[in-house]
Amino acid sequence: MFDRETGKPVWPIEERPVEKGTIPGEWYPDPAFPHQTTAYSRNGVTSDVLIDFTPALREEALRLVSRYKLGPIFTPPVASELPGPISTLTIGTAAWTNWPGASFDPETHMVYAFACNACIFPIGVIPTPNKDISDMRYVMGTAARISHRTRPR
Repeated sequence: MFDRETGKPVWPIEERPVEKGTIPGEWYPDPAFPHQTTAYSRNGVTSDVLIDFTPALREEALRLVSRYKLGPIFTPPVASELPGPISTLTIGTAAWTNWPGASFDPETHMVYAFACNACIFPIGVIPTPNKDISDMRYVMGTAARISHRTRPR
């Protein structure tokens, strides 16, 4: 969050190292983490958020996600492979507050912001299967499923 008048951060921001991806040619800087805010929604997908209504359901959930990469916020996508990792499970774009927006009630001083703790989305990349589609080395997709977007029209 930044001050509108000065453009300076409202809270201190610290750049912290995070896990680096393994996709050839990939690079990115360490992301910024605000110091004095608490997340009001899930920021990553880890095994502790999986169903645990019964031991059998928990075991099945762990079995199903065993072929995926899990991690906290900023866990990088994977080069999708079979039998795995098929993709990184992350919170999808529908969960981000800046997309659906937020509102403020001046009487109660309450902010109402959208949060989706169930918007889990797989992010993986595959080598570009058709050079007519893209000149990039990799495109979004998984080895388990070739997207209609990767096929020529």
